[in-house]
Amino acid sequence: MRFSSDATGPLLEFVGASQRFEAADVASRALQLRLAWGELTQEPPGQLTFDSGGTWKLYENEQADVFRFWASQTGPTPYLQCTLSPDHSCGSVILHRQFFDASSPIPATQYPLDEVLMVHLLGRGLGVEVHACGVVTSEGRGYLFVGQSGHGKTTTARLWQDQPGVRILSDDRIIIRKQGGRFNMYGTPWHGEAGLATNASAPLDSIFVLEHAKRNQLSTLKAMESAALLAARSFVPFHDPRSLEWTLGFLADLSGSVPCSRFGFVPDSSARLFLMDEFGLRRPLSVRPFPVAGSAKLEQAER
Repeated sequence: MRFSSDATGPLLEFVGASQRFEAADVASRALQLRLAWGELTQEPPGQLTFDSGGTWKLYENEQADVFRFWASQTGPTPYLQCTLSPDHSCGSVILHRQFFDASSPIPATQYPLDEVLMVHLLGRGLGVEVHACGVVTSEGRGYLFVGQSGHGKTTTARLWQDQPGVRILSDDRIIIRKQGGRFNMYGTPWHGEAGLATNASAPLDSIFVLEHAKRNQLSTLKAMESAALLAARSFVPFHDPRSLEWTLGFLADLSGSVPCSRFGFVPDSSARLFLMDEFGLRRPLSVRPFPVAGSAKLEQAER
């Protein structure tokens, strides 16, 4: 996505993890978004087709898709509206002026608009965003640890992040795409508690559905079960029937192509060592102790 504003519009800046994903050169086919000040007290033209039940609604008409966003402190008036062209090549973003400080720069990537648009675009044949931690081992293997909130994505990321040669693409959200007949995973700026977000990608070799357990164990999942578990842990575009159908087909293809296992794990370094032994990865010679979440103890030194 490319963000811009004219001389009378808001001053834009990239903040937080979004800075790591800023690029000087953006592909010509990228969605072009122009931000401007405006008033959003009137209802948009078109029919209300989806209500998220919280922060945003989607209106549709023959000329455009219109996304409107609310916050608890703004009351009944939306603070932001995004209108996309029919071919989704460009769009306008209107910011309700009274809810912003026009004299100060504002984030170009307004959350949750940026993520809603990404899910909207991915569902049109590009890929899927999943709740997951993405780990690239020193051997270049791409491991996807999928889980809902509290299942251990951030814990898993922390267990791997200090290992030599390992990269963490994200500790919370990963995008999966299929290119050249192979599935790849991509880091995103929407990180979790660990704040890990890397602007990089890697081939996807294995998928693990996270579960807390008393001992580390793997059980292979059948493709149908894997697809259902992934769908429940993905950002599925429920607002668009065609995109929803494509997304479910994509997840079925993914489940039949990439090995997927249920991973019951203990939240300490033994979980990482268990997988390293299972997949023949090199063990480190030494490692810094890692504190177990919710405990004052440190795990024992690895041997």
